[in-house]
Amino acid sequence: MIGETWDQPLSVDENNFSEIAIYPNPATDKIYINGLEQGAVIAVVSLDGKLIQSQKIEPNTSSVNLNLHSGLYLLKVQLEGKSIVRKLIIK
Repeated sequence: MIGETWDQPLSVDENNFSEIAIYPNPATDKIYINGLEQGAVIAVVSLDGKLIQSQKIEPNTSSVNLNLHSGLYLLKVQLEGKSIVRKLIIK
């Protein structure tokens, strides 16, 4: 939950994620994720490793509301035991 330390490796296996698009980046209060044909879990993590926000998104859901301060974050998308990590800039 919020404030916990996130100690998972940041290695990325992108084979199943080539079709996923995350935009806009930089973002303000909402991002869009296209290309997920099944449910996934997203996590927003601060650069010091604290979990800021986590939520399950349903298949074909395109938008995710964010309530974040301006700054640089890591966005992790987990799907079928694999994950992808992207930088996320909030302005």
